[in-house]
Amino acid sequence: MLIIPRRRVAQTLWTPAQLSPALWLDGADAATVVTSGTAVTQWSDKSGNARHYVQNTNANRPTYESAVQNNLNAVRIVNTTTTTQFVENTSFSFSGTQISLFSVHRNNSNPTPGLPNTYGRVFSFAASAQNDYDNTNGLILVYGVSSGVSLYRNNATIASTSAINDQWLLVSAERNGTAGRISLNGGTFTTGATSSASQGITRSRIGNDFVAADSGMLGWVGEQVVVFGALSDADWERLQGYAAHRWGLTANLLAGHPYKTTPPYV
Repeated sequence: MLIIPRRRVAQTLWTPAQLSPALWLDGADAATVVTSGTAVTQWSDKSGNARHYVQNTNANRPTYESAVQNNLNAVRIVNTTTTTQFVENTSFSFSGTQISLFSVHRNNSNPTPGLPNTYGRVFSFAASAQNDYDNTNGLILVYGVSSGVSLYRNNATIASTSAINDQWLLVSAERNGTAGRISLNGGTFTTGATSSASQGITRSRIGNDFVAADSGMLGWVGEQVVVFGALSDADWERLQGYAAHRWGLTANLLAGHPYKTTPPYV
């Protein structure tokens, strides 16, 4: 009897594109980062929605650095007492109550003396002419509030975790109606509450607030994903597993994480 061997079916790695994201910024993809020298002038959105982040002022431009983590490139933000580095999208629009945020980054806790690192914004969302922190429209994923990494809105912490500085980190956070939650490195979500009002976001920054002088991130941002809506736990795990394997952060994942040893596939 002739035995025909089975053909091995090629597997396709899962990526954030499977979530139909509203925003996907990928520092490892050099084709999406436009620079003048090493200064970032535009960080292009890979979601297909053209929500590109730009910086037109030379002094305020972050830098693009090679082989920062797991031999991948990343965007470095270093705020000083005289310059404020950030990228922004001034037409970012969201008016719902469900939004999911994911970031791969490293925040520095002990910068060079004299450099501010207060309330560094991993994500900063606001309405025109408003702060990001003291109204129902704003939403921030921020260091330094409640002594950790926090999801914050309308002058209140929604949910917070302990701070993990000076190392690369996976942060998952969402606002889902009147609830919010946040997780570090694919661990258990910490949950909290917020008001039920819909948001009126019209702009977004990475690095600091649009108005406040006390905000400034010091560190690197590798990859960020925004989804308009709430993710299932399974999708959160896929996103965490994808990023951990890509950025060399599988050691950060708990032993019981489903993608601790193998990345997710489609």
